[in-house]
This record gives sequence, C-alpha cells and structure tokens, in this order.
Amino acid sequence: MENNNLQNAIDLFKKHGQSYWMSILKKEVAKIRERIIQLNQSIGIDEDRMSLMEWGPSDKSQTPNSLIVPQQIRLGNLLLRNINGATVFELPFFLPVNANGIMFNLGTDSEKVPDIFQNIILRLLLTMRMDLVKVSIVDLNYGNNFPIVASLKNPMLNSEIIYQQDKITNLINQLGAEISNANANFLAGNPNIDIYNASAGEMAQPYHFVFIDGFPNGFTPSAIDDLIRLISNGNATRVGIHLFINYSQRNPAPRDFDLHRFESCCSWISKDSAGTYSFMNWPLNISPKTDLELDTEVTDRSPEYVNYLNSIKPRSVTYSLDAWIEKLKATDQVWKGSTVDGIRVPIGYSTPTKTFDFYIANDNDSSCKDFFALIAGLPGYGKTVMLHNIIVNAAMKYSPDELCFYLADFAEGASFNIYRNLPHVKSLMLSNNKEYALRMIDDIELEAKKRSNLYKQGQKQFGKQINTLSNYREVTGQKIPRIILIMDEFHYLFLSTDATTIRAKEKMCNGIRQWRKFGISVILCTQSISGVNFGSTDTYITYRFALNLLEMDSKTVIRNTAAVSLKRKGQAIMNNSSDGNLNANVEFQCAYSPYYLDYVKYLSELYSQKFQKPHIPFICEDETDVDIFDNQEFAHILANKKVERDNNKCYVFVGKPDLLRPMHTRILYRRQQNSNTIIIGDDYRTLIFNLMTQLIQLWYKSPLKSKFYMLDCFNVGDMFQGALNDMCNLSNNFVTGLNRDASSFINEIYDELEKRKEKQKNGEMTEERIVLVIMNTHNCDDLKRQSGKYGLESSESNKKLVAILSDGSPLGVHCIIHTQSYEILFKRNQIFDSDKYYSLFENQVFLKGADIGNMYLGGLKFNAPDVIGRMVVVNAKTDGEPYEQCNAYSCISARENNATTLFMDKYFQRFQNT
Repeated sequence: MENNNLQNAIDLFKKHGQSYWMSILKKEVAKIRERIIQLNQSIGIDEDRMSLMEWGPSDKSQTPNSLIVPQQIRLGNLLLRNINGATVFELPFFLPVNANGIMFNLGTDSEKVPDIFQNIILRLLLTMRMDLVKVSIVDLNYGNNFPIVASLKNPMLNSEIIYQQDKITNLINQLGAEISNANANFLAGNPNIDIYNASAGEMAQPYHFVFIDGFPNGFTPSAIDDLIRLISNGNATRVGIHLFINYSQRNPAPRDFDLHRFESCCSWISKDSAGTYSFMNWPLNISPKTDLELDTEVTDRSPEYVNYLNSIKPRSVTYSLDAWIEKLKATDQVWKGSTVDGIRVPIGYSTPTKTFDFYIANDNDSSCKDFFALIAGLPGYGKTVMLHNIIVNAAMKYSPDELCFYLADFAEGASFNIYRNLPHVKSLMLSNNKEYALRMIDDIELEAKKRSNLYKQGQKQFGKQINTLSNYREVTGQKIPRIILIMDEFHYLFLSTDATTIRAKEKMCNGIRQWRKFGISVILCTQSISGVNFGSTDTYITYRFALNLLEMDSKTVIRNTAAVSLKRKGQAIMNNSSDGNLNANVEFQCAYSPYYLDYVKYLSELYSQKFQKPHIPFICEDETDVDIFDNQEFAHILANKKVERDNNKCYVFVGKPDLLRPMHTRILYRRQQNSNTIIIGDDYRTLIFNLMTQLIQLWYKSPLKSKFYMLDCFNVGDMFQGALNDMCNLSNNFVTGLNRDASSFINEIYDELEKRKEKQKNGEMTEERIVLVIMNTHNCDDLKRQSGKYGLESSESNKKLVAILSDGSPLGVHCIIHTQSYEILFKRNQIFDSDKYYSLFENQVFLKGADIGNMYLGGLKFNAPDVIGRMVVVNAKTDGEPYEQCNAYSCISARENNATTLFMDKYFQRFQNT
C-alpha cells in the first residue's frame, strides 16, 4: 500500500513537472515565433524567404532581390524534449548574422562546418540580390572543402577562395580598407549599411561575407590581431562585413595563440565531447534541455539551387541625369557655363541623392591637380557610357567657344558616331586610323604653339605674366576654348610598333606633359591597359576611373585591386591618389540616358539658329564614298561658272583627306620638271573616278585648245576597257585609243614636244596644255622592252615616252601613268630599265593593292590603302604635308542641271558597285 502511494506521489510529481516544463517551453516557443515575425517585419521580407524556410524546390523560390542581409539564417532545428527525453517541439534554429563575428568550435565535427558554411551561402544567395553578395573563403585545402561554391559560375557573384598565407593577410587588410571607404562614402550620415541600403534602391552596396575554415591555420599573429580588431569594435558588421570562423583544434596555431581573446567579441556555438551544444553571446536564451540538429551536410537540393542561381540574369538598371539636362533647358542655362574654373559636370551618383561630378582642369583651384584622365573597364560595364555623359553633359553646359572636343574612336566609330553634328567637335575619327590619330595630335600640338604665342603677346601687351588659360582670359579679356582630346580604345594606338604609331604615342605623351597650361586635356579610355606603357607620362595622368577590371588592370589603372569587385554595369571607382590609396577610392554609379543623340540634335539646331550655318567637323571614317559637292571649289567649277584658265599651273582635286583642314587633297600640274603623276594599284573603280575627275578639272582650267590623250591598255573584254571613251562626248579636246594606238599617240605628242622645244629657243611659248593618260601601262605592248643584241632594249615608243616624261612638263606636256604594280614597271625591266625613272613623277597616287613596300615620307612609313575608294597621295608637298590619305570622289548628291555633272553622275552610277 505504501509502495502504491509512493508511486502515485511520484507520478503526480512527474505530471506537475511535465506541465510546468511544458508551460516554459510554450513560452519560449512563443517568444521565438514572435521574434521571427518581428524580424520579418523589420527587414520587409516574407516568412517563406529562403533564409528562414525549409529547403524547398527552387522553382517555388521568390526571385532573390532583398537589398538587406537577413538578420538570421536557418541552420537546423531545435528539439525541445520533456523530462523523459521525448521531443515535444521542433523549432527552426537561426544563426544571428548581424553578430560581430560567429565562431564555430565543434571539436571533432569541425570538418563538417564547411558544409554548414555552404548552406549559409546558398541561403544568402537565395534571399539577396546576387550583386550584393561578395564571398571570400579561406580554405588552405585549396578550396576542396567548398565544391558547391566552386560550381557557382554566375558572373554577377563576386567570390574568391584563398589558400595562401600572404593572401590571408591581404584579405584582412582589404577588409580594413573597405571599412574606411564605406565610412568615407556611402555611410556618411547613415548609422549602418542596412539603413543605407533600405533606401538606396539600385545603388545598394554589397555585403562581404568571409568564411574562415580551419582557423587559425595560415594566420600570422599580426593577422589574428587585425582580425580581432575588426570583430571587436563592431565596425565590420556596420559596413556589411560578416565573419564566420571555424575553429579547429587539429590545425597548427601561431605561438601564443589565445582562443579566449575571441570569447568576448564573437557569438559562439560549441560542442563538447559528450555531444552537448553550448552558446556564448547568443541573442536568444536556449534551454539546457534543448538539443540541436545542425545542417552539417549540404542540402540534397544543392545541384538544383546551383543551376537556378547560375541561370539568374543581370537586371537592366539605369540611373539618369536627364532631369538635370531638362532643367538646364527649362531655366535657359544651356551654354551658360564658363570653363575659366575648369570643367565640372555630373556624370553619375555617389549616393541615391548626390551626384558625382567629373571635375577637371581648374587652373584657379590649387587642389585640382587633375588635367588628364584614364578610364578603363571590361566590355559591357559602361565605360563608353561614361564618355557619353562627359561629352553630352559638358556640351550642354558649355558653349563651343568655351569647350572644343577632338574625338578619336578606335572601335570603328561604334562609340562616337552620334557626334557628327555636335557643334563642339572639331575633329571626329570614326575608324581605326592611326595616321589620322597622328594628324589630330599634330593639330592639337599646333594649337598649343599658337596659344603659347598668344600668351607671349598678351604678356607683352598688358605687362602681366600669363601661364594658364584662365590667366590669359583674365589678363586679356579674350576667350579661347578649353580642348579635350578623347580617345576610346586608345590601346590600339599604343600597342602597334610602326613608325606612325610610335610618333603619335611620343607626341601625345609629350603633350600630356606640356599641354596643361594651354587649356588642353586628354581622356584615354580602354577595355584593357595590358601592354600599355606611358613611361614617365604616367604620373601626369592623375584622374583615374575603373569599372569592372581584371586584378592586374585594376592595379595599373587605379593602383589598387578594388575594381575587381565592381560587378554592376556602370559601377565605377575614381581614384586620383598617386599611390592608389584605398581610402581615396570614390565609388559612384554612372548615369545612362537613351537620349544622347536627341541632345546632340538639340545642340546642333541651337548652333545653326545662333550662327545661321551648320557645324561641319573634320571626320575620318571607313566610309569611302565622297560627294564631290563636299568640295565647294570643285562644285563651283562644275556649275559652269567662271574658271580661271592658267597655262602655268593647275590644281586638281582628287579626294577628301583625312586631315584637319577644309582644303581637299590636290595635285599640282606646273611648268616645272617632273610634274607628272604615277598611279599604282588594282582598285580600278577608284582609278576611273580619279582619272575622270582629274581630266574634267584639267579641261576646265586649261587653255581652250589643250588636248587630252587617253590610252586604254586594258585587255579586250575587260569590264574597264573603254571606261573613259564617253569623255570624248564632252569635248573634242579628248582623244581615246587602245593598246594598238600607243605608238601613234606617243609619236604625235613627242613631235609636238620637239616643236615646243624649237619655239622655246626662239623665245616663244605654247600655252595649250597636253596631257597623256595611260591606263594599265604595264600591259602596253609598244612600251615593253624587247630582246636585242645586248639583252633587253627599249623600244622607240619607250624612249620617246621617257623623253616626254623628262622634258615635257616645263613645256606644258604632262603624263598620268597608271600601273597595277610598281615592281613590274620599274624593277623587272619590262617598261623602264631602272627605278631611277620613278623620280620623274612628283605626284604619286597609291590605290588598294599597290606594292609600295617599305616607303617613308617625312620620316613616316606609310602603307598602301586596304579598302576600295581610299588613296594615299604624295603631291610634292603642295599643301605642306608629306603625304595625304584621302577618299576618292564617288558620288554627286546635289546635282546641278549641267551636262558635266550628269555625265559624271552616270559614271559614278555605272562603276559604283564595281
């Protein structure tokens, strides 16, 4: 009986104990659930976010787009048991992400922690926007402990695995720099990154998650000290750096390593040899009767999640400054800015409400040391858009008499084609043309010399020292515009080794060292700086911008590696420190507008209204079709207006040059020795256009009874045979013949030359001009050298042609000789027995296919054109150039009701697609 009473008392005690324990557990469960609800409400996420929910199918996951790190991450389950050990409640166990640092000390289970870390990474990526997640993993096992992370290949994810001791030290230093940069930039006025990101929208800053496996293996004592400092003061989590550390007793530790130093600054989860978990500095009190089931294995859905995460595409995001431009227009402030105090225009945003200004070339600001800029970024990250912002916004703010652009686009015009009508542009290069790039630099160099002379004159006139553009305007009251040379993909210019490139590079580097005081700045833009060597000029290029770059390029451009982490399109860093100090990095988001071309049109119309004329820049492009009416003087000739006829000299236009001057490329025929023309190449369409335009001009400008012989040595059936026959319909002055007529033509001209020689002896001069044109000279049978008694001998026609070439031009007899090959004409003894006869042609025209070899003019090696319609012209320095690259005339868009223009138009139509 007593035993029964005792047993009943024990059972009653157990029942009361279980009831009491159950009430405690219910209260704890209620607190945990309430905390989860509060957490979700505070960070604005749903309960089914992957940071908190059970692992589920990826197709049911919401698109990861949280701007804020989840405050807690599910890491397993808490099992609340009764006094009999039976599970009463199973609740999710959460990791407090916002702890200053989280230390795992699981003893023999430390090898399972990498899988816990991988689960955490997956939950982060399934919750947050991927471009806001930066992951650094320290794994001295060469990353083998983190295979899931290695399989995440989405380029938006910024991740690295570190397995070298020196890299560990670099990582700790980098974290310190990130704290300094955040405090100096986006955290100004914000208590922490969460509050900033909540309102930052697309300019939200990334979080940096650092997972350290096998700690403290690989850490030096100083690195450990730095790590503790990062954790203990709370600055790391404030700027979005979250540290997860797996302590392993098995790994070697530095001498005097003291694990207890981490106890006060980290949140701990540890497991003893009996399998009991304990917690230190944990935000929630966990009952000692609570067991923990950690997710110590990577979720079996990991392949599904990896595929899903790798498939996420970058978002299309834009930041616009259109409102700034519209405000300028609405308030009548377009072109009201002055460049006396340099150039300052917004090009993006450093915070969602604060613009980032491009600020350069202020002579009056001693703190403004930036006059030359470098911009670099991998393709697709927005470097060209940054140039558009600089050009368009500056053109909206400053008038053409305040600011002038030279724009060179080595990417075949893809970037700058929209600036054809921008009134600020003096010169526009829309092709990868090194010769034209050199001409642009030459023109700027000449402008610098002009300004130097202006400074001297102003100083002499006003008696005050002048050494800057601002100073000149202040002293003289005269306005001269600032100049900006912008080269996109400039590395094409620097990486070549030909003489033209070397000279262009040398001149530009010299200019960067000297042009500052003349109001001339340079902006160089490229996708890769690899192989580019500025030499001593590098120190003058101080204003440096980087978008996403490889590590080596980042070190070269901004002199630190921060650009590697820039994943968002348009995300950029400016650093103008001489040593690339990380604290000097200024991060901003570059703006974008779909209306750049519209703004250019607006400014073009504004210019036309103000000056009653369109702005016409000097343009170099691959397009070779040139309108004759681009040349006003030629157009004047074709309009049958009064033309001066001169028997002593005659300028003949042949094409539109790649030069910065309005004068088109000319050839001069004069009554002096060697005034003949050689044309070499197999671009027969251009040959016909060239000969026709030359002959028509010579006809208009020559005395009325002048005569023009056209000897056609094309083979029978060749599509170009007889191409110039219709010239005879224009005038009786033209005579055409075939190969068989060579002897009679040459004899007739030779006899006339002899008569003129006799007249000259008697003091008489024949005014009429004679021009002999031979097409395909190498194919002329009567001119070929024949086998004779002493080898190859010149034919009679050949000898007479040489005499005409040698003696004719002083007496008004000129030759235009075409050959497909220099080698055949002068080297193989088929026509001329020596290349000494090449000196008889002071005018030289090279077409596509010309075999000119290594030819140098003015110290520059030049090459034959590589496209149809283009020519290289040597014209006896008629216009002060050693040679000119130009495009032949090939169309007439503004036709006069004139027989000659109709005739030429018919020819152009006939051969246009040949």
